[in-house]
Amino acid sequence: LMMQENERILAAANASHAKTAVQEQVPSDELKRQQKYLLEQLPHLTYTERLIYDLYLQGLSTKEVLEEMNIKENTLKYHNKNIYGKLGVSSRKQLLLLAQYNKTED
Repeated sequence: LMMQENERILAAANASHAKTAVQEQVPSDELKRQQKYLLEQLPHLTYTERLIYDLYLQGLSTKEVLEEMNIKENTLKYHNKNIYGKLGVSSRKQLLLLAQYNKTED
């Protein structure tokens, strides 16, 4: 009975992982649309938001951005929310994916 339960849990975990993997494979047309939108919206970032965006593109960690900008964590969260909203992304991972896609397209 325990083996069956373990197999069921393992199967559910594998199904969940497969679903996540499929969701992360964004169709090329959608990726291009998102990238185009991001590029169009970049000029709408404030000076500080653009600095933070550029630091992320340089590969700085959250801690390093906090130190570089000399700001508190809540302030960075506030700026992140604004950056993500303006650029149409939901996370830094998505932001960096689109930025990287932009570099490969150039």
